[in-house]
Amino acid sequence: MAETLVASIISVHLVTLLRERGLTMAAAIGLGVFIGPTQVSARFGESLFGARIHPSLTMIVAVGAITLGVGLLPILPLSVAAGALMAYGAGIGLVSISRGSLPLYLFGPLEAPVISGRLGRPIAVTSALAPSIGAFLITRLGGPTTLGILTAVSVISVAAAIALRRLARKMAVLG
Repeated sequence: MAETLVASIISVHLVTLLRERGLTMAAAIGLGVFIGPTQVSARFGESLFGARIHPSLTMIVAVGAITLGVGLLPILPLSVAAGALMAYGAGIGLVSISRGSLPLYLFGPLEAPVISGRLGRPIAVTSALAPSIGAFLITRLGGPTTLGILTAVSVISVAAAIALRRLARKMAVLG
């Protein structure tokens, strides 16, 4: 859910965050365009090579890419900020796949739909609240501090994904 909070805030407030760095509206929107194609490319790559990679590792890579993208966005020169947004976009694309495949691998086809359904409600609530939380943070603390907070939240996602992979190994799901 932490990555849902980050993704929802970035999705809604990216242009504002980039404008605070001094970009024009057109330039901020132009940079934001890199996210969508990168999401699709990451999903396509996963469909080609993902069968060889356990979904828990895909999740680690996904939340790691989100963390990298969000973390680099406030510190990279604007001339290379597209790279940070591409890392972020790839992570978002991979998270959407892992969110569906990981419960299937961990719990099997009978339990996975139940587990996914139970996870769906807090994810939906987080998605709904995130834009307001983002607006509050940006208004009160500014864009750079907000990105710092989102990076910290993303690090929590990475730690949780690593812990989940370790748990999967203990469950002997990885073989």
